[in-house]
Amino acid sequence: KTNILDTVDSALANDDDLLFYWFDATEHPKAPGTVYLFGKLFIDNKYVTTCLIVNDVWRVLSIAPTKRLAAQLAEDAAHDDDHEAKKRIADVRMQIYKEVQEMRKEYDIKVMKARWKRCSYAFELDHVPREETDWLEVKYPYTHRALRQSPISSRSTYCHIFGTTTKALENFLIQHRIRGPNWLRIKRAERVKEIHHSVTHCVVELAVGDSPKSIVALSEATEKLPPPPPMCMMAVVLRTVYNEKSKHNEVVALSAVVHRGVSTEQPTPHPEKHYSTFTLVRKLDEHMLPPDFKPLVARANQSASRRHRPLQFCANERALLSLFLQKLSTFDPDVLCGHNFIGYTLDVLLHRCAALRLNTWSKLGRLRRRQLPRLQAGARGAPEN
Repeated sequence: KTNILDTVDSALANDDDLLFYWFDATEHPKAPGTVYLFGKLFIDNKYVTTCLIVNDVWRVLSIAPTKRLAAQLAEDAAHDDDHEAKKRIADVRMQIYKEVQEMRKEYDIKVMKARWKRCSYAFELDHVPREETDWLEVKYPYTHRALRQSPISSRSTYCHIFGTTTKALENFLIQHRIRGPNWLRIKRAERVKEIHHSVTHCVVELAVGDSPKSIVALSEATEKLPPPPPMCMMAVVLRTVYNEKSKHNEVVALSAVVHRGVSTEQPTPHPEKHYSTFTLVRKLDEHMLPPDFKPLVARANQSASRRHRPLQFCANERALLSLFLQKLSTFDPDVLCGHNFIGYTLDVLLHRCAALRLNTWSKLGRLRRRQLPRLQAGARGAPEN
C-alpha cells in the first residue's frame, strides 16, 4: 500500500493525468454539494481501489419566463436586427433578472452565477411556454436551499423553475456528460493524506474541484483505454439463533467466498482457481462446545491451504463480527452479495453491530460513518431461519 501511495503522490507532483474507472457514486446529507465516486485508479499497471471526492458541485436551475413574456421575447428575437426589438429583449431580461435577484436576497444566497440560454419545453406543464425562447440559467452552491418552484404572485415574470429538486450527483453527471461505468481522466487532483481527514475506507482518496478541466469522460472510440478492472466480489451467508431473553436474532456463524478477479464484460475463466473462503463460528451462550471441536478445527486448518481455512473459532458474537469487519478491510471487496443480501444479511449485520456497539460497522460500505442508518424494529433475521 505504501508503494502505491508513493506512486500516486509522484504522479500528482509531476502534474500527470490519472485514469480512473468509476462504477458507483453517492452523496452525503451532511456534505451538500459533494459527490463521491468509487472505482479503481489505473496506475503503474495496477488497479487500486479509489474514491474521487468532487467538491463544490453547484445547483443548476433553469427559469422559464411566463407565456406573455416568452411570446414577446420570441417576437422580438425574429427582428434581432431592429434596435427597438433588441432594447425590448433587454428590458424583459432585466425584469426577470431583478426578480431572481430579489429571491437571492430573500434566500440569503451569497454567490450566484446567471446566463441566458435558448430553450424550449415539450412536456406536461401547461403553464410553461412551448416556443423556443430565452430562459435564465442560474447556478449557486448546494449549501443554500433551493428556490421555490412556482411564483407566489400573479405579477411574477417567471412561470416555473426547473432543477430545484435535482441532486448534486445528477447535476454533476449531466454537466460533465458522464456515463458509467466508464473511464475518467483526472487532472489537478490532491490526495487526502491525513487519516483523520479520510472519509472513506478506500486505499486512495483523491479530492478535486467541480471543473470541466479537472474531470473528463473518456471514450474508446477516440482513444486507447485499458480494459475495465476486475472486480473483487464477496458472497456472504450467515446463520442466526433467536435469543429468548433479548428477543433478538444473534449471529452464530458466518461464511464467505471471495473472488478477486471477476470480469464485468465476459465470463470469468476458471473461477474455481481463484476462490478464497473463510467461515467464522462461535459457541452458543450458556452452552458448551463438543469436547473435540477445537482440536478438529485446528487439524482442519493445518491441512487446508492458506486461501481456504475451513473454520475460525470466535469467543463470542462481538469477536465474530469484529473479525468479519477486519476481513472486509483485508479483502477490500468491490461488491458484497448473497441470497437476499439487502433484505436479510445486511439488515441483520447492521442490527447486531448497533446492539454490540461496533463502531467499525461502516466497513460494510465505502464511506466512513458514525451514525447508523435508520433500522427497522423487530428481531430481524427470522424469515431466513
